[in-house]
Amino acid sequence: MTCELCRRLCVQPHLHGLATGSFHLCGEAHACSALCSAPGICQIDTTPLSIEATFTGRHETFQYTKYSQAAKRLQCVKIIEPGETTHPGSHIHSKEKYLFHFCEARCEGCAFFCSLPFGHPQLEHETSHGTMTRTRWAIEGPDGTNIELDGRKFSTNDDGSPMMCNLVCSSMGRHVHIDYCRTVGNAPCEGDDIQHINERMIPNPDKPKDAITHKLYWRRMGFKDPYPRDEQDLFGKCDAMCSAPEHWTTTASGLSGPSYCTLPLFHAPVDDENAPPGPGCVSHDGHHFRCKNPAETFLGSVDSVRKPRGFPI
Repeated sequence: MTCELCRRLCVQPHLHGLATGSFHLCGEAHACSALCSAPGICQIDTTPLSIEATFTGRHETFQYTKYSQAAKRLQCVKIIEPGETTHPGSHIHSKEKYLFHFCEARCEGCAFFCSLPFGHPQLEHETSHGTMTRTRWAIEGPDGTNIELDGRKFSTNDDGSPMMCNLVCSSMGRHVHIDYCRTVGNAPCEGDDIQHINERMIPNPDKPKDAITHKLYWRRMGFKDPYPRDEQDLFGKCDAMCSAPEHWTTTASGLSGPSYCTLPLFHAPVDDENAPPGPGCVSHDGHHFRCKNPAETFLGSVDSVRKPRGFPI
């Protein structure tokens, strides 16, 4: 008979296996074949895996690079002594005094693992982030509404994989994030960082959704915000724009560009009496713009517009 732990022959006398509790062993030491059983992740590839993938959406098809991450649980390094079938103690992948394992938390968007040690004292997880393979686009508006980012169009329920967690917000500028509503029953959504969406939205149209701020999105994720402070400040500002034609017409010097509301996202409406000090104007629906009141230059009134809101969810 062969050894139960290798291919060598058993060294015990013939027919010893008839005894209760006997084992066929070769008499040599063996490497443990089990995997490390310590909590956490033994190894995470520092260089993300990249493959060329094809995005097929409602409006277009294109090639992009998909980034993913591989995590491994390593083999136990303990030795099983001759005549034994197991070693004492738990399975570990290293004999170092302080055994390192990575945190098991994963980003909800890209599935990248936290790069900090298991049980780290920091409240926020950290990672390098990759493509948003766990998401699909949710966009406000009628069927067919799209968002254009970096020359690419995305529509409701399109795969979110072409976008990266640490780049998508920069491409969007001022924006909201979409998340599933977390209130219980008919309780109202409350908070300065939340605005309930009354319309049904794909994916999962039966699950109510909220528009939330960039700051709240990353706080809910539990991961460190990967964007610089100046961009974080920009993302927290209102995405309403002045509708005056001077911001949307091309002149000899080029397109003048939009004039954005100066107030925070989801702010309460303001009027001329409680508007921020300094030059500017207030729209009919309570947004404040630094541009000149259009009523002074042409027959019209101050109104606000904004691009369709949406985010991979």
